[in-house]
Amino acid sequence: MTDPMERMFRQVAGLWIAPEAPVVAPWRAGPLPCVDHDAVDYEGLADFLGRHFYCGETVALRLPDDTVDPVTVEPRLRSAQPELARCHDFAERLLHAAVDGASPIPVRHAWSALHRHKDRRCAPPPVLLVFLIEGSFEAVTIWHAQASMRLGIRAADLSVLLSGDMKASDHDGQLTDELRAELERHFGVPYRRHCKLSKMVSTPPPAWATSAVLARP
Repeated sequence: MTDPMERMFRQVAGLWIAPEAPVVAPWRAGPLPCVDHDAVDYEGLADFLGRHFYCGETVALRLPDDTVDPVTVEPRLRSAQPELARCHDFAERLLHAAVDGASPIPVRHAWSALHRHKDRRCAPPPVLLVFLIEGSFEAVTIWHAQASMRLGIRAADLSVLLSGDMKASDHDGQLTDELRAELERHFGVPYRRHCKLSKMVSTPPPAWATSAVLARP
């Protein structure tokens, strides 16, 4: 009999968010808005996200004990390797740290070399929430599609996906009123509606899923 843990699929997702413009400006000149990452209720936020994006499938959602801020992301965008701004290195280290079921997932040590702003007790509000979704491959796939549609991301609509006319804007989403309020409650700043939800890294998908992709014309 196959061990259930061997059938577990783990996917790291990234919710890209943006504080309101008046909050962004001081990052370039002047004092930074401060979030004490030791005081953030990661379990409470994970519980909210689990309920907010409930899709009827059996999945578990866990957050790390840290976030990614613009002090790290913006220089990556301006570098010779702008693809680093996708922060897949943060996601990979989170995936490796998520081995014992701990919640929140302890990533401070694993992420310390990646952050430009080292003091996590007084860091800027996040522009990226990285989190882990665990369940069967099918359940995690359905979760991501349903969460994307909840955020109004047109690329998650099968009719748009099959149209052959996908635009970059089809990957843009809008935070719900409830999610905006929850982010402000945890991080102390208002957020814009615009957001993106991305698949970052994962454990290997089942063989049948890989075969199905390779068989597409």
